[in-house]
Amino acid sequence: MPKKILLLILLCASLVMPGAPVSSTFQTPLAQQQQSQTVYITRTGHKYHRVGCRYLSHSSIPISLREAEANGYAPCSICNPPQ
Repeated sequence: MPKKILLLILLCASLVMPGAPVSSTFQTPLAQQQQSQTVYITRTGHKYHRVGCRYLSHSSIPISLREAEANGYAPCSICNPPQ
């Protein structure tokens, strides 16, 4: 079955059955956007932040959310970045 048809079937099934899991092989644009979302880290910290967080005043290094989590960074409790 072609991938486009399978994706359409999975998406329709998730609309009819909202609790049903959607295969991780096919990602929605929202899931792709979340994975490529940019967060910011500092040279010495262990947290990742949103742009404009007060803890980024001395250093601000852009990094993808996926990479930050893979490297053991945790979300900042002040600016509440995406998770």
